[in-house]
Amino acid sequence: MYYPVKVLAVKETDKATYLQIEMEPGLKNKILQYSVGNGIAGEIRIEDGRHRTGLQNKFIHALIRDIAEWHCEDPEIEKRFFFYWWCGLNEKDYVSTTQLSMEDANGFIDFLLEFVIEHGIHAGHPILEELVAIKDISRYLWLCLHFKKCCICGRSGHVHHVDKIQMGNDRRRVDDSRKRKICLCEDHHLMYRESIHNIGDKAFFEKHKVYGIIFNE
Repeated sequence: MYYPVKVLAVKETDKATYLQIEMEPGLKNKILQYSVGNGIAGEIRIEDGRHRTGLQNKFIHALIRDIAEWHCEDPEIEKRFFFYWWCGLNEKDYVSTTQLSMEDANGFIDFLLEFVIEHGIHAGHPILEELVAIKDISRYLWLCLHFKKCCICGRSGHVHHVDKIQMGNDRRRVDDSRKRKICLCEDHHLMYRESIHNIGDKAFFEKHKVYGIIFNE
């Protein structure tokens, strides 16, 4: 069983090195079931900044579970299918996701995100907050624009200009290729417009952790 941990303190004696760790809540009973009377056997991997992180691994498996539920398939089967598909496309010779570097883990996440966003699998199940904690979201924002999905909630959306087209210009003819855009559903677009009038779009972007990007197909 794998659980991401954060080491809070380290103490060393002649007999052993002791760690104080922090884990996500709600795991006590799951962990105690592995007790053998004198403790719980396990191992710890210290992330050196180059290997796939615990957060990346957790997010990968969350995306796989969402896809598996959508497909009505076993998550392990889905993981092998999508992982070997990604490896083949990118000429990687990994045997398991445990071997992924940080860079390749991000590449695999983007691969899964494209499938999830294209098919609307994350609608009503926002993934943005978890993604922001892991990596730059510019690719995610591009995919939302490409597939016309709201970058905040995942529902069907429309492309909106962050850099406004000046009044009097014909929107069908003006070159907007260098203007920042974002994809929002009707509800979040309404919130965005209200924010512009009340507190400015900067506050809206900071609240939802999104921003406009230059979008080219």
